[in-house]
Amino acid sequence: MPNNNNNTSAQSIEDLLPSKKAKAPSKAEEKLTEKMAAIREAEKEKEAEKKAQALGVPYVNLKGFAISPEALSLIPEEQAEKLKVISFLYTGP
Repeated sequence: MPNNNNNTSAQSIEDLLPSKKAKAPSKAEEKLTEKMAAIREAEKEKEAEKKAQALGVPYVNLKGFAISPEALSLIPEEQAEKLKVISFLYTGP
């Protein structure tokens, strides 16, 4: 509806809300979203690797690596949270 005071038109609340007839994303949009997420993940891994190198600690990318419950139980949860560490490999006694 036009605003007579300053010759500009104001939007209605309906104009600002998302359309109820919003369509589902296309296959191409879904693939793009997945690819962008993969790129962001790869960038985070590179950043973690650089940070590890700067700190002088080894870097291991654990994507796809199965972490056993035995490895997780090596460090008590409270201590792991405090130190921000995780045990990811247990090779036995």
